[in-house]
Amino acid sequence: MRPSGEDDLLRMNSRRSARTSGSGDSPPSSSRRPFRRWVFACYVVLALIVAGLALQVLRAALRPHCLVWLTEREIQRLVVRQQDADREHQGVVWQADHTRMEDGRKSLNRYYGFLKEGEVPIIVPKNSAPADPPQASRAVPPTLWERVMLLVCRLCGVDPNTVG
Repeated sequence: MRPSGEDDLLRMNSRRSARTSGSGDSPPSSSRRPFRRWVFACYVVLALIVAGLALQVLRAALRPHCLVWLTEREIQRLVVRQQDADREHQGVVWQADHTRMEDGRKSLNRYYGFLKEGEVPIIVPKNSAPADPPQASRAVPPTLWERVMLLVCRLCGVDPNTVG
């Protein structure tokens, strides 16, 4: 008969060999848990909730900055329109000053077709008249940075066409 210590040692060796060889009655023990779909679905739902909350916080944080940027952009546009109006006003003022003088009145009368006695009108056919110079468009297409900012403003819920 064998001593009890050797029996215990043999039993432990047989268990170990059964585990490592894959044969035996006991299933192999591993530290990895089996894949559970409901746990994965819970993680996905939790990630979507966190992403949604983060997006809402980001939108709320960026909204005032978008409003400020749009207001400054509108102020720049209004300054350009005011400069155009000032230029046009100067032209009207010059024309009014020009018509107050005698030579200016005469040239304006001739321009509109009024003649003195004895003057012969010169008629220029319409198709040979010089064309008006094209108006320089001051509208500049938006830059890449402006397009990005407009996209951010739309994502924040601020309408770029209305400020405030």
